[in-house]
Amino acid sequence: MNSLLVTEVADRLRAGGLPPDFGPDRSRLLVQTYRALAKGRPLTKDRVDEIAASLGIANEEAHEFLKAVTERDAADNIIGVLGLSLNEDLVHRF
Repeated sequence: MNSLLVTEVADRLRAGGLPPDFGPDRSRLLVQTYRALAKGRPLTKDRVDEIAASLGIANEEAHEFLKAVTERDAADNIIGVLGLSLNEDLVHRF
């Protein structure tokens, strides 16, 4: 049996692009978006603006990044982030 150290596994995952390296600002934005979404309500544009402002990220930059990694409802509110969702039809949800 081949046993790998945790650091070796982490190195292999990073070499394969996992987890994605979004950089510090975008990573903080994702964490705050997860926290807000975990409260069980969709995130509005205004709420995203508040989060971005608290992190010192331009609104336009925050919205552009989140558009690529979020699930949206018909009103364009965020209802999911990177596979975790408020959508009850999905297996993985808050």
